[in-house]
Amino acid sequence: MAFVKFTIGNGLRSVAPVPQPVSPAFSVSNLPIHPFDISSNGETKVAVSLRLYVSYDDLSSQAAFQYALCDVNNVVVYEGQILIDGTTYLNWGTSGDANQEAYAIAANILNITLV
Repeated sequence: MAFVKFTIGNGLRSVAPVPQPVSPAFSVSNLPIHPFDISSNGETKVAVSLRLYVSYDDLSSQAAFQYALCDVNNVVVYEGQILIDGTTYLNWGTSGDANQEAYAIAANILNITLV
């Protein structure tokens, strides 16, 4: 994180962080899934991986995951958003690996199998 020094109105000097581009809370990587066909506009593509990141988290009761199902060339064949709340949200991360749990939650909701 970069910092910038500035002078406050009363002459005191302070240091504050410089805003940095926001990155997803989770690394944007693909996990392999059991392949399945997705048809769109008369064309069939095979999804082989799930990409996931947190797009919103109110830190108390709900979160939103953006997901993409990708083909072997890492091209998105379908994408969407998953909202979690209630006990799913409250239990998310209790095992100590919030990333793995996020993928497991998404796979369960989307009815796909991580491999």
